[in-house]
Amino acid sequence: MPRSTMETDDYMRLVCAGRGGDYCDTEVFRAECPERQVVLMQSAVYGRMRVGSRCIEIDLGYIGCQRDVLQIVDRRCSGLRVCEMRIPDAELESTRACLKELKTYLHVSYRCVSREYAPVTHRI
Repeated sequence: MPRSTMETDDYMRLVCAGRGGDYCDTEVFRAECPERQVVLMQSAVYGRMRVGSRCIEIDLGYIGCQRDVLQIVDRRCSGLRVCEMRIPDAELESTRACLKELKTYLHVSYRCVSREYAPVTHRI
């Protein structure tokens, strides 16, 4: 059955409010959604993605070493109203995107969605 225009507008408003950013060494990534909404992770990359981010000022010859860690962050955050990950994180570090002597950072994006619109595997 097709959704009414009002339901579609509500759905788009709930799904399209994206959030995220870069989280540097010693920082905490905190995803938080309003009551009756949950986190739905969209992307998560860990490593040294680019110079000029808040976290990387000098190339050192190791820009571009990175790992897609969406599966890890999704498992730990999607479906919850609030989640936190301190950077560096042991599980993210274990993906060893870059030399261990280099500082890495987490770049994420997520959305807050109504629990009713969260995928079944992420509903609480």
